[in-house]
Parts: sequence; C-alpha cells; structure tokens
Amino acid sequence: MRTRAKISWLAVILLVLLASFLLYYFFVFSRVAAIGTVTNKMEDSITVSFENGDVQTIQVPSDMQHLVHEGGKYFVVYHQNSLRKPFIIKIDEL
Repeated sequence: MRTRAKISWLAVILLVLLASFLLYYFFVFSRVAAIGTVTNKMEDSITVSFENGDVQTIQVPSDMQHLVHEGGKYFVVYHQNSLRKPFIIKIDEL
C-alpha cells in the first residue's frame, strides 16, 4: 500500500512539473526580436514588414504610439504565442 501511495504522489509531482514547464515555455520563450519597416499605423497596433518577408500586426500601447512613424525602420522586440496576440516590448528606431 505504501509503494502505491508513493508512486501516485510521484506522478502528481511530475504532472505539476510538466504543467509548470509548459506554462513557462508559452510565456517566456515567445519573444521575437527583428528588424523591420512599419507599413501601417493603426489606433492600437502597427503592421511591420520584416526583412525576411514576414508581415506581422503587433499591439502597441497608446503611450508608445508617438514613437512610431509609418515608413520608419525599427528594431522590434515583441511577445507572441498561441495564448495571446502579439504585443510590443521594445521598439528602437534605426
């Protein structure tokens, strides 16, 4: 009986560790950094055309909107994963 209880506790601990790892992966390893050109500026987001040909719409807070100009070339760092839309972390003009 004791070995069965130990095995079940070990299984619970392993499941918790696996769930923690998956959450960590989805929230931490979702950072993207690239150089691109802002092609469109909307009220709460921008559309960026990256040098590798990808086009991405990224949410930008209202206090960062004045830093971005259409046609400008920027170094962009943003988070993206399957749980939420892409949102900007850092933007620097080149």
